[in-house]
Amino acid sequence: YAFVIVLGGVVLVVLGLTFIVLARRELARLGQPTDPGLPTSKLVATGVFSVSRNPLYLGGVCLLAGIALVFNLLWSLVLLLPAIVACHYLLVAPEERSWWPSLIRSDLSRGGQPHPY
Repeated sequence: YAFVIVLGGVVLVVLGLTFIVLARRELARLGQPTDPGLPTSKLVATGVFSVSRNPLYLGGVCLLAGIALVFNLLWSLVLLLPAIVACHYLLVAPEERSWWPSLIRSDLSRGGQPHPY
């Protein structure tokens, strides 16, 4: 039973690192800052960003959850839940509110429908 939990943790660590590396590469490829505190000039929806709007945050959560499982730090999983909620309300939601109006204007100016994000 413990082996399965550790194996699941290793899978989460690898998945988390994969998300982080692929997201940073995609941002760099498009000339966008990889620091989450810096604003981007365009919405990235290619590569790993076609799977998740926030692959850096998702990768970080997977990485931390995986480490918690590998090292049997279940208390950190409990702390990870409020951290996810705080990340959403303090980082993700304000960021999305800031680019949402320009995204709608951009899509509508091209005669298209608003992006499903």
